[in-house]
Amino acid sequence: MADVANYIIYYFFNDYVFTFAACIIEVVFLFFTFWLISDFISDGKFRFCPIKGTIPFFIATFVIVVLLAIYCTFQYNGFAYIVEKYTVVANVRVAYTENIGFILEVSRLIFICALNIICFLYFYFSVEKCGLIKSKSNVGFAKIITRLWAVLFLTGILYVVKYIAYPIDLYEIIPSKLTSSSDTTYASVNGTVKDFRTDTCVTPLSRFSSYEHDEKRVLNLGSVTVKNGKDRIKTFTYFMPFDEDSNYYCELVPVETEYTESTDYLECNVQRLENFGLFFFDGDQRYAIKTENIKSQSENKVLTAMLETLISDGEWNYFEYGCDYLEKYDSDFIKPYIERYANGNFTEDEINENREINTEYMTNFAQKMLEIK
Repeated sequence: MADVANYIIYYFFNDYVFTFAACIIEVVFLFFTFWLISDFISDGKFRFCPIKGTIPFFIATFVIVVLLAIYCTFQYNGFAYIVEKYTVVANVRVAYTENIGFILEVSRLIFICALNIICFLYFYFSVEKCGLIKSKSNVGFAKIITRLWAVLFLTGILYVVKYIAYPIDLYEIIPSKLTSSSDTTYASVNGTVKDFRTDTCVTPLSRFSSYEHDEKRVLNLGSVTVKNGKDRIKTFTYFMPFDEDSNYYCELVPVETEYTESTDYLECNVQRLENFGLFFFDGDQRYAIKTENIKSQSENKVLTAMLETLISDGEWNYFEYGCDYLEKYDSDFIKPYIERYANGNFTEDEINENREINTEYMTNFAQKMLEIK
């Protein structure tokens, strides 16, 4: 019955509504199942826990349901942002769409397990309060062996039925170190090694779809760690498309500014990691800034120069991430871009540079920035 209800919801609603509803449906049906079983085996003598005993279970259930709602809302907002910003063929959108299904599956598993454990404990203590749990002396050794044998026998039957109806789902995790960039060495200044390099790893997760070992990819996670000398600065994890020919890998790219002492990849002290972050030295001080944290940074001449260079080169992602920062510290530079983008006026080079981003999204974003201003 729960599966039928879940199928109906899955058919009519999106994965995020389904994730929330499936968890609630599972525990509701389990609750009534336990209720019927408890009432049946007790010959109608079953009674629920008193109010005082019920409150802790109610609070625990309420907390988990609230967390589930927050989680589903958060995931849906992330999906809506991806769909609004990126085109259908964009690697970011393709990767997110292909991977999010399995993430939601695991999430459902975790939340359903938590709710089911609460449900089980509630009925266990309810039965105990009713005095319906027999003492160990009433359960002989022969009965225990018989019940274990019956469980094993039934499990075997179900295993055969599942073998015929649908193959077993097996998972194979194959972490593999994909690439390790050449050491990006820079001359030491007062004992400080100006060195940025990355280690990239791809971890695919596959489900065997048949006994002939046909695999179905369900998750493809990439991670990149930025290092400075022996220090691990930051690690970023991101979804990758299932297509191995997509070449969707993250690499450090030099950013040419007046503070860049070398544009050679192996000798650059000012670099960006795709759309994840900016890494640079200002004198001997090392900076590693995630893109979403740029707007909260205090003024820094190197950061300002990096953002202005990237925006001048038509990098819309850094226009989005750096707009608030530049409005505070260099409004004369950013104001013409905001006004031009708000009117939907983009150069051909900018459009070609950002083929995976919807122009409508950038126009709406610039218009919002004008309204805020």
